[in-house]
Amino acid sequence: MNSTLQCMNATPSLVNFFVDGDYLSQINPDAYKSHGRIAKEFGALVKEMWASRPHTVTPRNFKSAIGEFAPRFSGYAQQDSQELLACLLEGLHEDLNRVRKKPYFPDPAIGNGTDDEKVAAKAWKMYQAREDSVVIDNIYGQIRSQVICPECNKASVKFDECGILQLPFPSVDTKVQVITVVPADITKPRIKYGVTVNKNGKIADLKDATGVLSGIKASRLAIAEVYTGKIYKVLSPKADVSSIMDNDVIYAFECPLLDPENMPGTGVILAKVKHNSEDHRSSITRESIPFVVALPARKMKAGEMKEIVGASALAHMRKSEGKGAAATSGRPFKIGFKTSSYGEDYKYDEDEEYDLGSAELLAAVVTWNDSDDYASVPIHEDKTIKDLGGAGGDMITLNGCLQAFTKEEVLTHGNEYRCPTCKKMQRGKKKLDLWRLPNILIVQLKRFQYTRAWRDKIDTNVDYPLEGLDMAPWTKSKEFKRNAIYDLYAVSCHGGGLGGGHYWAYAKNLVDKNWYTLNDSSVRKMSEQAVKTKEAYLLFYARRGFDGTRAARDAQAKSPKSSS
Repeated sequence: MNSTLQCMNATPSLVNFFVDGDYLSQINPDAYKSHGRIAKEFGALVKEMWASRPHTVTPRNFKSAIGEFAPRFSGYAQQDSQELLACLLEGLHEDLNRVRKKPYFPDPAIGNGTDDEKVAAKAWKMYQAREDSVVIDNIYGQIRSQVICPECNKASVKFDECGILQLPFPSVDTKVQVITVVPADITKPRIKYGVTVNKNGKIADLKDATGVLSGIKASRLAIAEVYTGKIYKVLSPKADVSSIMDNDVIYAFECPLLDPENMPGTGVILAKVKHNSEDHRSSITRESIPFVVALPARKMKAGEMKEIVGASALAHMRKSEGKGAAATSGRPFKIGFKTSSYGEDYKYDEDEEYDLGSAELLAAVVTWNDSDDYASVPIHEDKTIKDLGGAGGDMITLNGCLQAFTKEEVLTHGNEYRCPTCKKMQRGKKKLDLWRLPNILIVQLKRFQYTRAWRDKIDTNVDYPLEGLDMAPWTKSKEFKRNAIYDLYAVSCHGGGLGGGHYWAYAKNLVDKNWYTLNDSSVRKMSEQAVKTKEAYLLFYARRGFDGTRAARDAQAKSPKSSS
């Protein structure tokens, strides 16, 4: 309940309408079920929430009113925030409906796709003749529904009102893998990318996609998982992308010898290199970034191998010489190797010879003379990461959900419609589009799925814009395409599974423009970046130019002062 009420309390126009007391003159005492009580108690609650002295509000009277209107909300069991919102909007509309005597229209407005503007206007006029309130004025829009008969190919088009836009999740065949690219040239920056790849693809596909973004030939890249300062494993190009878990830290290291143009006839072996220090500080052993280098798979002296590994290690050398920089000819580290995983110690002897062609593995350690000589290398974020808000894993966009909503589908058995031309039931092709866009756009991400056989919650991350949501591509109305930019002002979140979980809200204050976490009685200022979350369930957008600042300030000024 708190999550829903906090989002509604951040809604432009409604705040002013209720705190001003404008609603009192519009209450319908004969309203179905609630007889005006929902509007009265909600109005009193909004006034109290906008009182000038900060305090905690307990909505007892409102809860009692909503429980009488819809008995499923009368107890203390957890309820779905979308269901409560839909119930609240219905109750407010019924209590504030300006229409006291509803006319009857025997024939609905139905078109054939050639006169949409005329049919949509007629449908909206007929709807408003029966349903007309501040809720309809600001929150309701229209959806265009078209069905084409497979036999006569005639289209039937109608326009339905919509208060909460319920968006399905598209079939997700891709994932966004966060991957940090380390160039072979230590003077070039290390960059973190959000790489889109088929979930059923191979690591080779991930290399190809990473190469496109980074500009490095995919054949030169070694993909590896990093864990606590070590190369946990180098991923085979033939391995499945699905083998990468959501929390795995993935790097791509450029190894020029992997390029077929550079590869020696003996082939190559990849050396997994970690960092250590003589003083054995855990910050070096556990938090440093290891790396991968390629060496020819032949007999090599340790000294030659150290030159190759050392060239990459220099990227981590502090620019001003540390305490141990005077040792080892100006390089403040020494390098050791081992070629077996069975308890073998690292060997630092310059003259040691290794047969890399028959080695079980090749591991190296860069041991810094002093931990102060080691420096972390900055990692820059590509736009693909910034667009994701820093998140990776399974990821879809809000536009992807809108695309799934507007996707044409064939009606299933049992859901046929009666074609007005053929005069019989048909499995037509159905397509939905938006038409009339409201001032306040409320979007539900349909995370909860129910069938006869199973129930499930979709935890997929949805990327949604905080500002500049362009709805013009999704409406068929030329009129509403002209002013179709929306900005987010509130989010209702759900964490946990189907068995319960917890609801909370993020809301942008209409006066100070800061975002806040609203979690029961806890209120904390939050960063704008944190508003993007995989727990988002309901998204509240306001049409740009539909400013609620004046409404909120007026509400605060006109609200009665709380006595101490």
